[in-house]
Amino acid sequence: MHCQDRAGGPQARAARGATRRRAARTTLLGAMALVAGACSAATPIPPRSPLALDNATPALPAFVASSPTPGPAPTTRPAPTRVVPPLEPLSLPPGFGVGVFADLGLPVSGLATAPNGDLFVSVPSEDRILVLPDRDADGVLDDGALAVYAEGGVLRRPYGIVVRPGWLYVASTDAVLRLPYADGDLQPSGPAERLAELPPDGDQWARPLDMGPDGKLYVGVGASCNVCEETDVRRAAVLQIDPESGESKIYSAGLRSPMGLAFHPATGDLWASDRGRIGLGDDRVPDELNRLSPGAHFGWPYCYGAQRRDTTLAAEPGFCGATLAPMVELLGQAGVAGLRFYDGLQFPETYRGDLYVALSGSGLRRELPGGYNIVRVPMNGWAPRGDVFDFASGWLRPDTRRWGSPVDLELAADGALLVSDEGGGRIYRIYYAGDPEATPESP
Repeated sequence: MHCQDRAGGPQARAARGATRRRAARTTLLGAMALVAGACSAATPIPPRSPLALDNATPALPAFVASSPTPGPAPTTRPAPTRVVPPLEPLSLPPGFGVGVFADLGLPVSGLATAPNGDLFVSVPSEDRILVLPDRDADGVLDDGALAVYAEGGVLRRPYGIVVRPGWLYVASTDAVLRLPYADGDLQPSGPAERLAELPPDGDQWARPLDMGPDGKLYVGVGASCNVCEETDVRRAAVLQIDPESGESKIYSAGLRSPMGLAFHPATGDLWASDRGRIGLGDDRVPDELNRLSPGAHFGWPYCYGAQRRDTTLAAEPGFCGATLAPMVELLGQAGVAGLRFYDGLQFPETYRGDLYVALSGSGLRRELPGGYNIVRVPMNGWAPRGDVFDFASGWLRPDTRRWGSPVDLELAADGALLVSDEGGGRIYRIYYAGDPEATPESP
């Protein structure tokens, strides 16, 4: 069952799998302080039908959360062994199916759907932006239709993409750019323009991008380090950029690695994922989901999680208590990445309005690998309703070999959920295939 904070706001604790592959603690806040109260146990992840591209493997059970305890600093560990992406299962809730929209064999990252339904994809390692048409609307890239929209030149590790009438906006590691775009274009009609400069590269070089209901662009700029005091205040922050003048300002700060941005479709609130620091053990520092606000600070490098102090650097007395705690704490070092509120109509009503989050995986950061899945955060209006549930998993096999790494999420024109798989070089399409009249019960 779900639980409600007795003071009036919903709050939940982690749902953590016995293999530590998935976990979340949901903490709902007031403006500057944690709301009191917590759930002592999470609802188990329900049985799921093994809808797959081939044969299925059963999902792993959940178990009750416990408070994180300090652990030893990580040592060098073997990374999960990568295997060639097979036609093997992704485990999904009952009624859902999955197919391959495009198999590109490239480390794809950011996704953006154009008004006409074409899909734009960034490939940072190739300095490319691709466009993938599906104009027959069959859920698969049209034969021979893949086009390179832009490459090289001013594109430097492009990541986030936003498509709007007249312009394609791209966040490279060192600048936000715009390229001319008209509906159906497969290449721009003019050169790219540098709209706003960004501090380049650094330890966290990826730059997620979104446009708000206010018409402004928002870009995440990660830190240059694991833990340090930045000399450039634009780092470890989300910036707001005027799409006409290029004028920029800090919107929210204290975010070590804001890897995903998403606006709530009803409230207009901006949410950001954030990867916690490493070096304090697997589960001490969570990955986070934060609801941003103008001028807010989320703690890094002096605090992490729910206003907990990081003693690596000295903070002013009372500083951590004045920061905003995350709305949701996820499994530490799980590689939290792209976000998407589901505002389409293709999924059943029970799944609409919820927040979907890609966890790209832990790599060397955890003793036991974690992440490599997509989780669902059920919402109650503006706030998380309760526990966090596995939505799509299977990229990490029980023997710790991985064959993919989900990074970004986007809606297709028909309401299916598109997933960029950086590790496997594929784009997946998750759709509902059950009885359209049926309404699945919420977990």
